[in-house]
Amino acid sequence: MISAWFKNLKTEGEKKAFGQQLRNSVEVLERLQDLIKEDMKSWEITEYNYSNPSWAYQQAHINGQRSYASKLLKLLNLDQKETK
Repeated sequence: MISAWFKNLKTEGEKKAFGQQLRNSVEVLERLQDLIKEDMKSWEITEYNYSNPSWAYQQAHINGQRSYASKLLKLLNLDQKETK
């Protein structure tokens, strides 16, 4: 589990209790991962409309959504080890 889950938790007791809550919520977190991945598929652009003057802004927006979704998926992967 990466350390971001325990950010701002002061004591070891708080960290341990929250870690246990996370482990007990694996099914919910896995479902959330599935929903995020499903949304990511809908962001695929199959055809660019370069005649639209705002196409670059639309692409930048989609890239931002993808980036944040990737960060969320990384956080939701509880088996992941912290890399330093």
